[in-house]
Amino acid sequence: MNTNRMMVKALMVTALAAVTVSGALAARTEFGAVKPEYVPRIDAAIPALTVTPAKPRKVLLFSRTEGFTHGSIPAGIYLFTALGAKTGAYTAVPSGEMEMFTPEKLAEFDAVILNNTTALKFTAAQRAALLDFINSGKGLFGVHAATDGWKDWPDMAGCLGGSFAGHPWGAGDTVAVKNDAPDHVCNESFGGHGFWIKDEIYQFDESYTRDNRRVLLSLDMSKPQNERNGIRRADRDVGISWAKRVGQGRVFYCSLGHNDEVFWTPQVVAHYFAGLRYALGDLAAEDTPAASYHAVPAPAVPLTLLQAAELRWLATPAAVAFLTTYQPGTDDALAVRWRDGIRTLAAADREPVARALAAAGEAGKFTPAGLTVALAAVDKLGGTAAVPWLKKLAADGDATVSGAAAPVLAKLSPAAAAEVLPTVGDSAKIGILDALAEQGDNAAAAAAVRLVNNNANADVARAAAYYIGAVGDDAAVSILPADVSWVRVAAGERAVRAGRTETARKIFTPLSAKKNPAPVRRAALRGLALAGDTAPFFFALVDADETFRKELARVAVTLPVASNMPALLAKSFALFPADVQLLLIDNIANLRVADKYYAVVRAGTQAADPAVQNLALATLGYGGHAGDFDLLAAALADGDAAKSAAGVLGLSRLTADGVGAAVLKAASAAGDDLQPRWLEVVAARGDHATLPFVIAAVQSAQPGTRSAGFNALKNLADAGDLPAVLALRPLAVEGRDLGPWRETVLKIARFYARSADLLPTLTPAAQQAAESDQPLFAEALAIQDVAEADAPLQELLGVSDLAQRKEIIRAVSRVRCATTVRVLMAHAAVAPDEGEQVLALRGALAALPAVSSLKEAEKLALYEQAWPLAAREEERDTIVGELRKMGKRFKEAGVLLGKLGVAGEG
Repeated sequence: MNTNRMMVKALMVTALAAVTVSGALAARTEFGAVKPEYVPRIDAAIPALTVTPAKPRKVLLFSRTEGFTHGSIPAGIYLFTALGAKTGAYTAVPSGEMEMFTPEKLAEFDAVILNNTTALKFTAAQRAALLDFINSGKGLFGVHAATDGWKDWPDMAGCLGGSFAGHPWGAGDTVAVKNDAPDHVCNESFGGHGFWIKDEIYQFDESYTRDNRRVLLSLDMSKPQNERNGIRRADRDVGISWAKRVGQGRVFYCSLGHNDEVFWTPQVVAHYFAGLRYALGDLAAEDTPAASYHAVPAPAVPLTLLQAAELRWLATPAAVAFLTTYQPGTDDALAVRWRDGIRTLAAADREPVARALAAAGEAGKFTPAGLTVALAAVDKLGGTAAVPWLKKLAADGDATVSGAAAPVLAKLSPAAAAEVLPTVGDSAKIGILDALAEQGDNAAAAAAVRLVNNNANADVARAAAYYIGAVGDDAAVSILPADVSWVRVAAGERAVRAGRTETARKIFTPLSAKKNPAPVRRAALRGLALAGDTAPFFFALVDADETFRKELARVAVTLPVASNMPALLAKSFALFPADVQLLLIDNIANLRVADKYYAVVRAGTQAADPAVQNLALATLGYGGHAGDFDLLAAALADGDAAKSAAGVLGLSRLTADGVGAAVLKAASAAGDDLQPRWLEVVAARGDHATLPFVIAAVQSAQPGTRSAGFNALKNLADAGDLPAVLALRPLAVEGRDLGPWRETVLKIARFYARSADLLPTLTPAAQQAAESDQPLFAEALAIQDVAEADAPLQELLGVSDLAQRKEIIRAVSRVRCATTVRVLMAHAAVAPDEGEQVLALRGALAALPAVSSLKEAEKLALYEQAWPLAAREEERDTIVGELRKMGKRFKEAGVLLGKLGVAGEG
């Protein structure tokens, strides 16, 4: 070790004390390939359909995590890519790069899939781009964790329909799902009833409501099996999937998707596919909010896969007799009745069924396949009625039988399992030890010590070692062999949790040596820090190779914050290499723990490396200290562009009391050179009270201030501000100002569509608009989707210039609503130019399938009306394609095809 390293160590020793820490997860965009064995399962679950979209569809399949990473992400990537390719519905473009969220790049896509994304960090511009994309008529499809991470962006939580607020139902739980819309097109695969599924189920914050969406699936809270501690809502309403409108766009969300197997469950895959086609605008699906939720559903809709009579069948002699003759492939449906019925059997009915199974088993009547079903049933039934029978099975000479029975015995009676452990065969021994370890039961600890020392079977000895590591006392742990490193790590962590820190140190110290594999060493250093010995952890942060140092820096802020680790990290911060400093600050920012690690972030603002300084300044805002305002304001005013940008970020994130007023005061007093920077802060904070200041900035004679004001306007203006925004049009003379002004008008039109305040303002503005603004107002009027917008739109379409009329048609066509259909269909009938007629008809036909407010009979009438206007094969093919799709559910569509002289098949 060189002298500098020795000096660093000497300095650091003075800062070490007992410690626990908390921290972050780095962003992930690469998740590896789907497991090969999953591919045929997923392929088999994809519907055997070929569909014809209204136009070629392109989907952004976005997979990125900046919080928890789900292991099922690769399965999702494969499914949604293959689903589009095999059905022809769309082409998927997988990505995990935030740079995709710009207006230009999003314009390439018809929908975005958020594939188990977590804690995504969007800039203000990216937020606006995504919301504008959806509101303009595009689609958003969310899977499982797509609702996790929007606490700081309520607009997105509202868009998706909720923000993750915990999962009392874990990945290993089998839950009852209620079919809220048995006749809905997206629920066709469920056969009109609810179902049971094994998956993690989310609950949501107050942004979840049935008032603005069509809930399709929810937890069936009439089933006692679904009760859990920690359910937030008094009404017990836990939505699972829904369809909803956002502006002109369509959003579909389903919280199923934690477990890999969900992605090859055919019914769920079909549900996904229908929801994705709805989001794309290619499947007409009901999305108007349904009736109020009732905690106990009406009994008319069967909510399980079994009828009540089938449940009663389980307690009959016939049910047990079936298991004495059952052979796989002969009557598997009855075996399924056993499996599913046990899940829903009332508690009072369980013991008689267990007794009947045990009696038949004692008599040796079950076939091998029947025995497998019986053991699975006894495992789920619980109780002790079958324990004597299970003890006999565990001692059976057939390794398969004893190995299957032993874990069930250990689950139902740990004491009985420990009693027979010394006498049963090796397969049963391993089953008992593994089951008891999973339960944390130490009933067999003494016997396991003997098995470690004296058993000739290496697999049994290893199982015993793992069991001791999980549940053994200090004496038992001390005899563990050196080659079971992870067993020792688990034992050490258990010792820490029990407060036996000296034992934990003895276990972890040899494991922390450099000779050990990096994962083991990292876990040992973490364990030593938890046990109060922080010196090895800190020395490794400075002394280890670069890769390991970075890994350990991540660990530094992933431990519980129950000691003085934040203070120690802050005191030693200057001694760490710059890459470690950056990782520490970045992890603190990602997990939003700057309040707990505030001293570390402050230390980062004094770092020698400018990159560390700037990251710390940007993170400082999360700390919530009003006293940091002056420091961040000074950074904003710095001549260095990177530091100034960090100051803007920090001020944008600072939410302490009084900061909003201080920002407005400083922004108002800033000179021409700094006002654009302050306007960035004002825009990012989104405080509507600052709108007068922004409007004053728009009226500035300084081009930079004026442009920054127009950009801020987009984030702050609401429906009541539309007249003031329109009055600013003469000031938006430069190209860089005109775009943000138009975006502001459209944003108000989308977010406040159908507002009573908008149409009286938009109509005269459209009538008085300059030619260059007429398409903008045409689009804004169409977005309102009310009959009162028809007349001003027709007036705009009556201008004399053909090129201008086409631009207005294109603007109206961007909106998929009933108004678009009415206005463009009427214009296509009277358009004097053939190209103009084609353009208007294409716009109407593109919008028609997506209009949920029109009944099927009304849509058929419109297609019939459009037929004589369709002079080209292309438009006729579009009409025929839509009628054929409708014909699968509405025979009247087939009748119309015949009337038009077109075959209904093909």
